[in-house]
Amino acid sequence: MSELTLERIKQINQQSTDRADMFYWQTDRPMTMEECAIIFGQSRQNEDNNVLQAALSRALNTTIDYKGLTVDKVEGGDQYTVGSVNVNRNFVLSDGREVVGRFHPRGIKNGYFSVEAAVADLSLVHGVLAAKPVALQYAETNNGMDFVAFKKVPGTNMKHWISAHPQDEAELVSAAGKLMA
Repeated sequence: MSELTLERIKQINQQSTDRADMFYWQTDRPMTMEECAIIFGQSRQNEDNNVLQAALSRALNTTIDYKGLTVDKVEGGDQYTVGSVNVNRNFVLSDGREVVGRFHPRGIKNGYFSVEAAVADLSLVHGVLAAKPVALQYAETNNGMDFVAFKKVPGTNMKHWISAHPQDEAELVSAAGKLMA
């Protein structure tokens, strides 16, 4: 199989939007390993930064804080490719602010970006350091692509930090667990 039919994508979306009988979507995906490779592996290789930039620009222009801004630069690289599903990019805006966008593979519905944004907002209200959501779009409003964008939080991805400082792993994992709890 080198391509998924529209009918199969619809079937995957129908089976994954009702998660009542799923423990965790990442492991209980209603698709074969070959389909996962096509959907998630190829999405990283085939996603055009210009398409991502245009999608984010449209979304930001619907917000009060970001209306009228343009994206001056798109950055990828190791810091933004961590994860197995989404295409992640850092965007530098015309006023110097940065946002990190997480784009779900085109055509496959994402059922959790709104939850992530709500949890981040709630965390901020309670004084927990979190990235502030600035845009949330679903395929119906964005030409087939679901994505969420957050204000960039300075720092280093924990995975990269632990690679360089393995002695910090136990402390960081424990601290992250306490914050999540």
